Amino acid sequence: EEAERLIETAKRYNVYGAVEFHKRLDRSNLFIRDAILNGDIGSILYSLVEYSQQKFIPYAQFKNWVTSTNIFQYLGVHYVDIMYFFTRALPKRVMAIGQKGWLSQNGIDTFDSIQAVIEWKIPTGEEFTEVILTNWIDPDTSPALSDQKIKIVGTKGRIEADQKYRGIRLLWDGKCLEEPNPDFCMYVKSDNNTGRYKWHGYGIESICQFLDDVIAIEKGLLTIEQLKGKRPTFEDAAISTMVIEAVSKSLKTDSSWVSL
Repeated sequence: EEAERLIETAKRYNVYGAVEFHKRLDRSNLFIRDAILNGDIGSILYSLVEYSQQKFIPYAQFKNWVTSTNIFQYLGVHYVDIMYFFTRALPKRVMAIGQKGWLSQNGIDTFDSIQAVIEWKIPTGEEFTEVILTNWIDPDTSPALSDQKIKIVGTKGRIEADQKYRGIRLLWDGKCLEEPNPDFCMYVKSDNNTGRYKWHGYGIESICQFLDDVIAIEKGLLTIEQLKGKRPTFEDAAISTMVIEAVSKSLKTDSSWVSL
C-alpha cells in the first residue's frame, strides 16, 4: 500500500523516485546477469541464496528499530530485487519459515533467521524457484560483515558466486581475521599527494548514479520514462515489496503459501 502511494505521488509531481538497490551494480551480479541474458545456462530451474550478517547489527547498531522489521525485509530483499533484475520474472507465490532464539533471549523480539521460497514466472511463461536463506546472528568474529553466496542452476549449466570472498584477507596483532569487500565501499588516498581520500565501489556508485540521473533529467538530457526498466525505480521496487510483504504474511499464518 505504501509502495503504491509512493509510485502515485512520484507520478503526480513528475519526479524521479528510486530505491537504493546497490547490488545491481556489483560486478559479480552483472556477470551473472549477462550469462543469463546470453542464454549460457539455458532456462533457469532454481536459485539458492545464503545471506547473513553479524549479531551486532540487530543487537547494537539497529537495536531501536529491529523489532518493527525482520531479517528478510532488511537483507533478503536485495536478492529478490536481483532476481527480478536478472530475469524480469514476476513472483507467483511465496512461503516462509522463521526461527526465534538468540535475539529473543536477549530481549529483542524478532526472527534470528528466515528461509523463504519464491516461485517466479518469466515473461516467456517458464517458471523457476528461488530459495533465500537469511540470518543476522553470525558471530561478531566472522571475518566479513556480510556472508553472501548465490547459485543459479539452469538447463545448460550453473553459476555460483561466493560474494563474501573477494580475495583479500587481513590479519595482524590485535586484530581478528578480516575479509573485506573492496568492491562495495572503500576509500584510498588520491594520487595527487593532497592527503585526501577517494571513494570506490558499487555502494558509492549506486548513489552517484542516482544523482547523475537527477542532474541529467534536470538538464533535459534524460527523461524519467527512459529510466524505467533500467533503474530500481519505485515501480521496480514494488515487486520486491510484494515479496517481503508476502513473507511476513506467511510467517504469521504457519508458513502457508501466499499467492501474488
